[in-house]
Amino acid sequence: MNDELEEAFLNIAAQLWLKSTEPIRSEVIYAHLREAGLRIPDGAMNNLYRSLMQDNIVGGTLLLNDEAQRTHGGFVITWIDPSYLPGAIPE
Repeated sequence: MNDELEEAFLNIAAQLWLKSTEPIRSEVIYAHLREAGLRIPDGAMNNLYRSLMQDNIVGGTLLLNDEAQRTHGGFVITWIDPSYLPGAIPE
């Protein structure tokens, strides 16, 4: 797992989560990551999302679209563990 990608992903997802009441689409996170200059290999976003879901850090839905899964991950985040949000009190 690419730690730089994971850290940037969680940072962006948390910021978007706090600004909106809508689920977060993977293509929005992908666009922010690309704007920040990150190089994202095909499949990396989908693998990261699945790993974060398995670890109960995020929750959501995968889209049934191979192209979306290959490029930006093909997912929608509907929940983020509150301890990953800015201002969270570490346990």
